[in-house]
Amino acid sequence: DVPPAHRERGVPLAAWLRRQKREALEGLMAPNRIRMLEELGVAGLRSKVERKEDTWARNYDLLARYVAQHKKEPGRSEMVEGKPLGTWLASQKVKADRGDLLSERAAKLSSVITLPSTQKSAPSWTWPGAKPSSTVTIPPLGNKRSSFFTEQTSGNLATLPEWYSSCVHKKITPLQGSPGRFRDEQIYHILCLLEDKLQRKDLSPLVVVQVGSNDGDDAVREALIYARRHYSSIPIKVVLVEPTQRNFERLKKVYSSTAAFQGSGFEAEFVHGAVCDDCCLNDRVKIYHPRWSIIEEWYQNAINFPEKHPKAFATPDGSWRQKWLYELNSLDPENLKKNFKNSEDITYDEIACFKAASLLDAFAGGRADYVMVDVEGFDDSVVYSLDLGRHRPRLIAFESKVMQSVRPEALYDVVEFCSMRGYKAVGPVKANHVCIRDDRSVAKPAAPA
Repeated sequence: DVPPAHRERGVPLAAWLRRQKREALEGLMAPNRIRMLEELGVAGLRSKVERKEDTWARNYDLLARYVAQHKKEPGRSEMVEGKPLGTWLASQKVKADRGDLLSERAAKLSSVITLPSTQKSAPSWTWPGAKPSSTVTIPPLGNKRSSFFTEQTSGNLATLPEWYSSCVHKKITPLQGSPGRFRDEQIYHILCLLEDKLQRKDLSPLVVVQVGSNDGDDAVREALIYARRHYSSIPIKVVLVEPTQRNFERLKKVYSSTAAFQGSGFEAEFVHGAVCDDCCLNDRVKIYHPRWSIIEEWYQNAINFPEKHPKAFATPDGSWRQKWLYELNSLDPENLKKNFKNSEDITYDEIACFKAASLLDAFAGGRADYVMVDVEGFDDSVVYSLDLGRHRPRLIAFESKVMQSVRPEALYDVVEFCSMRGYKAVGPVKANHVCIRDDRSVAKPAAPA
């Protein structure tokens, strides 16, 4: 725009332009004049609402042309004519699923693509009567409780799907590259899924969804790096969800700087938000975490005063022993108080919130092979928000150690939930439970509310 008080050949051009903008915003300027000024690069001639309407209309026209030409929808990350059309369409689908999309917009979109149904079925977590946990007596903490949960799933070991039994459970299936034994079970989950796809000559992308990705320096990333080296014929798409801003920014940096993830055949989606079943209020939720400044202070003290902290870096890779504190975040501040006694050391961020079913629709193309959940004791809420009748991931792993300790009834119920929907549950396995899709079993419909 013209600088303030600018005169051009004696003409007060700045004052003239301010008058044109005022007339345009007040609806006193002819549309053709607005277009002429906009073609010159003049901004501020339309209200914010009008600009949004204009942008939506242009995106819709672009989508209609794309679908007419390609007979399909654009991919989630696809750019069309320099515009992130795939991302825009995903956001419209999420709004439609929530019931937030204006009816006239929904009608226009429905004329070219299929929108999620606004008819909500009964909540997937609804039980026909009393919850399964109300029919059992869960032992107090200790070995008896651990044995109780082991016995809950022990009968499934003999009837596991063959690919999981031989590759993950027994670890007798040879993996590409002959890696030997891995420490983390999540690595076997990803590599065994790839090995099974290879054996079935299924070269469609492996879709991995990780809810609670922290900073990305974990076993899932390690497995994906190995997969890119030894299973490169199978494309990989990974959706990484992290609620805390600090960890989310580090997560993006870690993945973008990993050489194995560059080039074709690998796609990563980064989602800043929380996933749960019934914790959202107006699509927002509070996520609690330690004050990062306190952890940074502890870290610096470990570096600067080694005589006071002689074992601070006594780890296999030489990293700080307490770095796991950066991973602490929860929907319930009580889950942090065993490590932070002073309530002033705990703070929160208010972030976006959505169900796992919406997440898979918007970012994973409506399907997933592997869903990994680690959300500090509320893992059951994430599992409940999956649409297991529609998305049917082959494998669901969720952290169960906290639930077993403080919410054992919730753990018992979520295992039964998976079992009722055509999954074989195994656990606990190194602090996790795993639900494996059993295609021999028919998923039961959710009970009516």
